[in-house]
This record gives sequence, C-alpha cells and structure tokens, in this order.
Amino acid sequence: MSASSVRGVKFEHDISDERFMRYFKVVQDAALKAGSVFFTFSGEGHDGSTDSMDMEDLSGWLVPLSEADAFESQWKKGYDEIDERFGDVFTFALWQESDDGRLEVSFSI
Repeated sequence: MSASSVRGVKFEHDISDERFMRYFKVVQDAALKAGSVFFTFSGEGHDGSTDSMDMEDLSGWLVPLSEADAFESQWKKGYDEIDERFGDVFTFALWQESDDGRLEVSFSI
C-alpha cells in the first residue's frame, strides 16, 4: 500500500504493516457507519492481536465526511495546522471483542 491510497494513516511504518492496516480497515468501516473518516494521531495502548491483525486503541479525529477533504489537507501539513474547529471531533477509537468473538470498534471522546 502507498501513502496516497490510505486515508487516515500518515506514517509509512503503519501503512506498510499489513496486520495493522487490516485492523485500521475495521476502524474506518466503523467510522463510515458514523458518516465519518477517522484520522490517526497516536496509538494509545490496549494492544491485542488475532491470527490476521494487530489492534491498538487509537486517538485521532472522527471527521464528518462533508468536512474530511478540508481536514485532511490540514492534517497532512502537520498537527499544528489543524483548525481549532476540529477540536470537538478529537476522539478515541477503542476496540473490543464481542461476546460472539467479532472485533468491534467504538468511538469515545
């Protein structure tokens, strides 16, 4: 995967990590269900793994689809470039395993 093909992940070491990127797709699928795109800031611990992916709670911005392009251009320039209006969408992507063994991601401010 190249950086240009991945939305919401900034660093090449994450993009090149197939196990993390499988997990990040689950994060982005959950964001899409909320009408948003998730843009990473940092890993926050609570590590876990399955046969095919490595998970970690993440911090970042859950940005409505209608504002994702504007946010992304600022985010790519650097965290200091992000407009204050996006402070309200900073959140945590938290993973857990459901009772039936499925991986679930929820967002919490």
